Amino acid sequence: MDRVEGKAGVMREYRQAFFKQDFVMSYETTKSMEFEQRGTGEVIHMLMNKEITIVRDPDRVEDTESWRPVHNTSLRRFRKKTNQGQTPTSYGYPVTFNSAEELSTYLQKQIQQPER
Repeated sequence: MDRVEGKAGVMREYRQAFFKQDFVMSYETTKSMEFEQRGTGEVIHMLMNKEITIVRDPDRVEDTESWRPVHNTSLRRFRKKTNQGQTPTSYGYPVTFNSAEELSTYLQKQIQQPER
């Protein structure tokens, strides 16, 4: 399997983890995907770096000292604050995963499920 097919297959597995938890893809760029959960409206971004990282909305997670925010313009629906520049940038709290199974378990246990 060549590298491109391998990465596409891995990305498909990560997307499926979201779909299984009732998320739909609501926006996509070359470097990120935005998912929104049906029923709750929670938005989570998946950044496609060397590691797979999801970014949680700061309005949905408890702000603690252990959370280190990530600023990124693709987090377009999250609130903004000034980081290093003069212009406020959208930010959220990252969680990194080593596998699609880890992501799936996290989504299952940490994300509020929609009411049926």
